[in-house]
Amino acid sequence: MVPDAHEPIVSREEFQEAQAIMHDSTYHKTDEEVLDSLRRLLANRGRLTQELINKARDVPSTQTFWKRFGSLRKAYALIGYTGCQSSMAFTLTRRKMADIRRSLLQQITVMFPSQVSVLQENGRHKARLLLNDGSRVTVYLCRPHYRGDGVILWNFDTGRSDGFKALLCRLNPDNSTFFDFYLVTSVANATRLVLKADDPRLLGAIRFTDIRQLLWAIDTLGATSKTRKALHQRSGHR
Repeated sequence: MVPDAHEPIVSREEFQEAQAIMHDSTYHKTDEEVLDSLRRLLANRGRLTQELINKARDVPSTQTFWKRFGSLRKAYALIGYTGCQSSMAFTLTRRKMADIRRSLLQQITVMFPSQVSVLQENGRHKARLLLNDGSRVTVYLCRPHYRGDGVILWNFDTGRSDGFKALLCRLNPDNSTFFDFYLVTSVANATRLVLKADDPRLLGAIRFTDIRQLLWAIDTLGATSKTRKALHQRSGHR
């Protein structure tokens, strides 16, 4: 073996850096090394969620834990984590919400086959409604809970913002049917709210109680937005 026998295609420094990146890839890590990254994240953040895992640069994606250990909950158990998202009840609730959301999207596309379709951009984003004018609607399920005085409230947590129209679907206390729907122009920022039945923060949204009114709500929201824009432009010229 004769070192430097010919001119290299890449420098020795670039070669060594590439070797280090390959060595650090998840494929070359043992199960224990993968779990260690999860332990470090838990130590730093004090809790574990799918969102925290997927955002962490030095932790493999949740898909890696599912492929290696069968589920994220099993990976949690292997490092001794017993947070709320590691419980079987939480997993079952998540699955139920996903089933309800999937069923609602299917119901909408069956009702309006020529006006609405379902768009799945990639595995890390939830499926959205795609309207025939090209606009998109993100669907959020708002789970209910009771306050100490018996007043019903709903949790609205986007986790992230996407700038698209948003359909808020507030569930009834049994989590099997819908209480009402709100269509809003967009969610500008990541939002975490607790909503009351007649919440003043939803005054600008279009409320309806039957999903068959969705296209009416979309048309009404569009007309309302145009009116507000026109009024704003007029006031700006005065």
